[in-house]
Amino acid sequence: MITKVPNPVLFQKAKPVGQIDKKTKKIIQDLKTTLTATDKPKGVGLAAPQIGVSLRIFAARPKEKDPVKIFINPQILWKSDDLIEIEREEKSKNTLYG
Repeated sequence: MITKVPNPVLFQKAKPVGQIDKKTKKIIQDLKTTLTATDKPKGVGLAAPQIGVSLRIFAARPKEKDPVKIFINPQILWKSDDLIEIEREEKSKNTLYG
């Protein structure tokens, strides 16, 4: 099940994953299952805090037929100084930032 605002886990800094044990494997399976089952809207990515777990794990599937990829303890190694602006045609009441 997807965690929704105002759940505090969505506002905490997620903890790093220590070792890959049975609990971690279960979380990974839950991420995969939830991501592939989500269809309104169809999901392309899902982070562990979004399923109520404060760990640095996320799943991504850019295209529907792609396999789900799991990222553990990801780090941003570089970022651009360039900014782009995206116009929204219609703000939705269902989005976090809309």
